[in-house]
Amino acid sequence: MGLTSVVRFLGFQKEVMPLIQPAKMLVLPSIIEGLPGVILEAMYCKTPVVAYDVGGISEIVKNGKTGWLVDKDDEDGFVKAVEEVLSCSPEELNQITNQAYQQVVEQYDNKVIAKRFEEVYESISR
Repeated sequence: MGLTSVVRFLGFQKEVMPLIQPAKMLVLPSIIEGLPGVILEAMYCKTPVVAYDVGGISEIVKNGKTGWLVDKDDEDGFVKAVEEVLSCSPEELNQITNQAYQQVVEQYDNKVIAKRFEEVYESISR
């Protein structure tokens, strides 16, 4: 497809964070998803995210705030979002990736989630 100069296909990887962190962006063109952990990992690495608005993705990707969210099956819109990320000013990109990072740290960190579970269990056991 002539993509080898801009895309690397690496196959199955056990450790993805070192691959996500230096990437210019994470694109997730899936049309069926739940709440993909790879998006949370990208946000934690402050890597911009472009994804279709399917499943639980819109719970974490807020268009123009924590990433780029594109209507399902809007291929032209997806391409435009990728182009927008590539042409963003460093300041705008930093603002969006920092907001995404903050969201992950405040809402999706394992310690935060464990504390929520603990609170639910305590309320049930009373």
